[in-house]
Amino acid sequence: MNDEFKTIEAVDEALTSLPRLVTSSANLADEVVALTGTLAAMTHQEAAELIIKFGGEFCQHINRKTSMLVIGEEGWPLEPDGQPSVKLIQAVKQKQAGQKIRIVK
Repeated sequence: MNDEFKTIEAVDEALTSLPRLVTSSANLADEVVALTGTLAAMTHQEAAELIIKFGGEFCQHINRKTSMLVIGEEGWPLEPDGQPSVKLIQAVKQKQAGQKIRIVK
């Protein structure tokens, strides 16, 4: 198990202060958005198209430009094997390093 996430409580604690996406018609200008987990209402491709439609940029992987990670129904907060997703681990590490990245569900 990843040393930073030994328990589900550690994951919850790492995420409690992070904001949630609260509007369905969000303006995503200047946002670089990555996705992880299965989304409840659409495929990742459909979500990517919406991200672009609302002015954002879609990225497949977490990188220095990523400003938002959206986590779908599956993959929150742990994968079936009990591990956090690779993208979630990367996003939390980058946030801890000072990068402005939001994790939303």
